[in-house]
Amino acid sequence: MKRGFLFANTGVLCLMLALMLLCPSSVKAQTDRISSVGEVVKGTEPKKVLVLDSFIGEKVFTAGKANIETAYIASAGGENIFGDREKTWGAVTVEDIVAANPDF
Repeated sequence: MKRGFLFANTGVLCLMLALMLLCPSSVKAQTDRISSVGEVVKGTEPKKVLVLDSFIGEKVFTAGKANIETAYIASAGGENIFGDREKTWGAVTVEDIVAANPDF
């Protein structure tokens, strides 16, 4: 891991923490908004979603089980097609994506 990568991510984490501490009403409003979407789609068939973060050569970098994107999708009534994978982030092939048959 490159040192710059660590510092950049630490800065982002510190900024997020500062925003949460300084603007708790904004964080609550965002959480409520996401939850309200889940209420609207309750009882409908969950849409299968691909989280496409980036490309690594021929592979797609995507979110797995313990990932905030997976939690957001679930709270909105969807299902991450790779949400059953143990890794937080991982690379998958195009064939893996086709086999999972995402709606989005």
